[in-house]
Amino acid sequence: RKLKTQLLQIQFTPEVWMLFKPKGVICTHDNPFSNNTLLPFVPKPLRAQKWVFIGRLDKDSEGLLLLTNDGNFANKVAHPSSGIEKVYRVHLDKPIDTNLIPLLKQGRECENEFLQFKDVRIANSRKIDVTLGQGKKREIRRLLLAFGYEVLKLKRWKIGGLILDKKLMPGQSRRLTQTETKLIFSKK
Repeated sequence: RKLKTQLLQIQFTPEVWMLFKPKGVICTHDNPFSNNTLLPFVPKPLRAQKWVFIGRLDKDSEGLLLLTNDGNFANKVAHPSSGIEKVYRVHLDKPIDTNLIPLLKQGRECENEFLQFKDVRIANSRKIDVTLGQGKKREIRRLLLAFGYEVLKLKRWKIGGLILDKKLMPGQSRRLTQTETKLIFSKK
């Protein structure tokens, strides 16, 4: 039986949610070897639909993660051509040597892959904000380790111009407004 496209469009409402991903949670829908997945943290309105998360955070990281039921939107945000920057607060095991900042931005080959930070700003002696244009698997941890630093805590707090809501606690989420969704594509 043929379905009318108008009916499908009326029933589908694109949604984008901000989730404060807790540390220890794996960015996956389902993992038969672990029950520490995103599923319990997905907002109820999205659970009944097909949903995706945009951008990964490793198990040991926390912070801003986007969830949506709109595959086209997810692809637009995730594709490297979008140029959307992500900012992370990184807690280090020892004070940062400011002479290393140009080297971190210049980059280095690590495990047969070239890694580099788009920008590095010092928050205090043991905390830096790292900006990535396109993230690779555990890029921040691997590059800092190559320079002799261990990452103690890593939190993504910004995607494009969208900042993680300070009222959210790990595991909490909220739906974004249209204005906030547009901030994702902002270069601020």
